[in-house]
Amino acid sequence: MCDGMQTPIQVTFRGFEHSPVIDQLIQARAAQLQTLARDKLTSCHVVVERGHERAAIVFHARIDVTLPGTVLIVNHEPHNLHHHDEPDEAVRDAFNLMQNQLKAWEQQHPSVQ
Repeated sequence: MCDGMQTPIQVTFRGFEHSPVIDQLIQARAAQLQTLARDKLTSCHVVVERGHERAAIVFHARIDVTLPGTVLIVNHEPHNLHHHDEPDEAVRDAFNLMQNQLKAWEQQHPSVQ
């Protein structure tokens, strides 16, 4: 659990075995989000899924973050021009997108406690 977060970070792996390395990456990046949000995150759920696209193995990552009065979602699915061959790539890209969403939310809601 990140300091200040009301519920522990939930991490779900689908289609492949739990990876302690990926789990540590998720925990570290979620802690960065909590710091960026000035401890306003109340929950964070990350799903990393192994899928198939055109006979290739690809990885998807989804992040749901709850803040006072809102939920931010990143559903990072591969598309024709770019896909993730490794789960850590999908996780990093999804967290980068979530950071951008969180920064935009912070700018629009600077006084939310």
